[in-house]
Amino acid sequence: MEVVMEIAYTIFGWTSIPFVSCYYSQKLYDESVRLSETLYRIPWYKETPKVKRSLWVMMMVTRKPIVLDYKGIIPMNLRRFLEMMHLAYSYFTILQSMG
Repeated sequence: MEVVMEIAYTIFGWTSIPFVSCYYSQKLYDESVRLSETLYRIPWYKETPKVKRSLWVMMMVTRKPIVLDYKGIIPMNLRRFLEMMHLAYSYFTILQSMG
């Protein structure tokens, strides 16, 4: 029983770190997209020229969503986390079938 708990804690520890990274990266991406969409819905034509310029700059900055990635190659999101878990399980089943 003690060995089973140790294995469970190890698996939880090794999966929780990537999950938290991917989860908050996904939330950041979703919120940046939502901010961009919200800015485009503002009735900018009713604002002063100074506010119009500020909104325009904000719209230009938020056109591209914020994506956290690993070394500029692998975007961290929930889909990537599921892919990592699927790959890890596949490796586990291959190793289990060999032994």
